[in-house]
Amino acid sequence: MLARFEKNTEFFIGYEVPPFGRYATDLAALQASSARVVMAAGEASEGEAPHRATLALAERLGTPAVLYPGDHGGFGAHAQAFAVLLHREFSGS
Repeated sequence: MLARFEKNTEFFIGYEVPPFGRYATDLAALQASSARVVMAAGEASEGEAPHRATLALAERLGTPAVLYPGDHGGFGAHAQAFAVLLHREFSGS
């Protein structure tokens, strides 16, 4: 898998990553939504840019961020704990 990742790195960095930095969240639309918006981040990614952005957006929305086990891919490495927390968030219990 690492070899495959290496082959795709140039494309990923060159074409997929740049739009992330240009994205502007429509805060008003999120606040006006009738859907419950939950910001989530991986516990192990604390300090990384996506984690910091998640916390900042949650703060701007006036809601707490939910910290999931693991990092960016915690759903794979910590599937059971991730599923329990995800179920709790979706079911409200």
